[in-house]
Amino acid sequence: MFNGTIWMEVFTKKWLEASVDSEFFISPEQKLKVGEKIKFTVHIPYKGMIREDAKFLFFSFNSVDTTQKVEKVRTTHDRMKGMYVTTGYFTPRKEGTYTPFFFLKMYDKEKDKEISGSGVIKFDVTEINEEYDDENKTHKVLLKFKPEQKRHISLRQQ
Repeated sequence: MFNGTIWMEVFTKKWLEASVDSEFFISPEQKLKVGEKIKFTVHIPYKGMIREDAKFLFFSFNSVDTTQKVEKVRTTHDRMKGMYVTTGYFTPRKEGTYTPFFFLKMYDKEKDKEISGSGVIKFDVTEINEEYDDENKTHKVLLKFKPEQKRHISLRQQ
């Protein structure tokens, strides 16, 4: 007879032993805009040799756009700090909330164990581009409209 509870306990324990949390940063940290590049940086504790290339994934349940890719993904080993550092660049094309997940598979030869490094971060992107004009002490605001949303506004003088 199959005991689901025991199987789940064994699976969970094995998974927890074979995973490590990573630190996930973005730059810039604030005022993220559509069309502007965002740098992703992830610090992963070194637990063995890289088994599979690092990847960033977006899922439909928590990100406005899952079709975009993180570009120029690169992982280096910082021996002094005992960690891997992965960077990548993302340029959002839609306004909304993004939640990229990070994954890196490593292999510990001594323990003959595969270890997963993972991380996640959540951020919002806006379509409004705001600039401050020092001379006039005002904010310039540029709203970007989608073609189907453009409207003609006429001002009448009275």
